[in-house]
Amino acid sequence: MCSFSSFQVRLNPRRCWNQDLAIDLQPRNFRCLSGLEGYHPPLYDVWFCPACQFAADHRQFSNPLEGMFIRADMVSGHIRELRQRNPGFRTVIEALGTDTDLGIQDFFRSIRLHLLSLFYVELIEALVKQNIVDMGRASLRVGWIYRDLAERPDQASAVQPLLKNLAHTIHPHWPTAPFDEPSALRQASSRYMQSIEKSRLITDASDRVQLLQIVGRIHLRIKEYEKAAENLRAALASAREARSRLDQELKAKDSDDTADQRAQKVSEVRRLTTLIDEADRLVELAQEERLKNDTVKAKALLAQVRSRSPEQQRAFLRENGITPRVISALLPEEKRGMFG
Repeated sequence: MCSFSSFQVRLNPRRCWNQDLAIDLQPRNFRCLSGLEGYHPPLYDVWFCPACQFAADHRQFSNPLEGMFIRADMVSGHIRELRQRNPGFRTVIEALGTDTDLGIQDFFRSIRLHLLSLFYVELIEALVKQNIVDMGRASLRVGWIYRDLAERPDQASAVQPLLKNLAHTIHPHWPTAPFDEPSALRQASSRYMQSIEKSRLITDASDRVQLLQIVGRIHLRIKEYEKAAENLRAALASAREARSRLDQELKAKDSDDTADQRAQKVSEVRRLTTLIDEADRLVELAQEERLKNDTVKAKALLAQVRSRSPEQQRAFLRENGITPRVISALLPEEKRGMFG
């Protein structure tokens, strides 16, 4: 955000790469070549300027306002003014940006930089009113880094007390700062949904479908299967409608489309078809996962009412939101003959 030249670290993706993706598209299972063993690439995803204490994802650090209708000097001037006049702003920036080594990163430093990046994305959105997608993306990446930490219990036991103290310092001045994975993912989901409704960057059906799919994937991750299925079905409906409209336009005999325009429409149809196939698969997955989850939940509930009659047990399961399919599988009703 300023003109200061700083040293930044990023692991070469040709020497350290992910081999898998989680359900919410988090890069997983990193493999690093000789000399980089033990490094965790996501710790280096956010870059930090020690001069102005600005932080951003390394892909946006050099030009964080790309594609936005605002001058960089206006944003940097606003940041300077906040630093001078707003004690709460200074508290957040100093808590997240102080003692941030630009060399080898650990989880506590990296989490603070991920949060600082999110803080600045929110600040920029407050100015430009067109950056909600980036807010969702930044919240999602905060959730990912918390997940990575939780999967390393030895490091988590040392970092969690530090995060608790950090939250105590920051929350009075930044109440929406997420300090665990579920909070960050729910925030990301909410912001992606807002972007579908408000963002100027969502310009075609494919963009809308992809956002609905990532929202569905997020809810799959946090085991909110009904919400996952709801958003994935919405993605399916939107994609099918858009593909049908494009198919009709391509078949129209009186079309005055140029060759390039037709090629673009054909490409969009193919893209939508791929998204439809993916949404279909994810809807099926959401249904399967909900069935598994409801079965486990139902068995635990039945253990509480073993002495009741089967009909009372069925009613108890219905009262606790268990689906009829699971109830029938666990407590099948006796089939009566023609004459009872």
